Amino acid sequence: MDGAADKIKWLLDTCAKYKIKVLLDVHAMKGSQNGFDNSGQSNRLTWKDENNFEHWSQAFGEWMGVWDNAKGAYASINH
Repeated sequence: MDGAADKIKWLLDTCAKYKIKVLLDVHAMKGSQNGFDNSGQSNRLTWKDENNFEHWSQAFGEWMGVWDNAKGAYASINH
């Protein structure tokens, strides 16, 4: 996201100034590893009703490579 690096640097510099330790968690970064809403993506979910959704039944490890559903195997691996 534009300007994010500057904001993160400011935060880390400010924390260092006041001797505050920081644990920076980037699991919600775009292009995440597990493809779920808690990791930067909100695709492949099914709304069960107006308040509840399901995504585990549609789990895909697309970060590993391109999945060929017909063959039941990865068409390519993301090394």
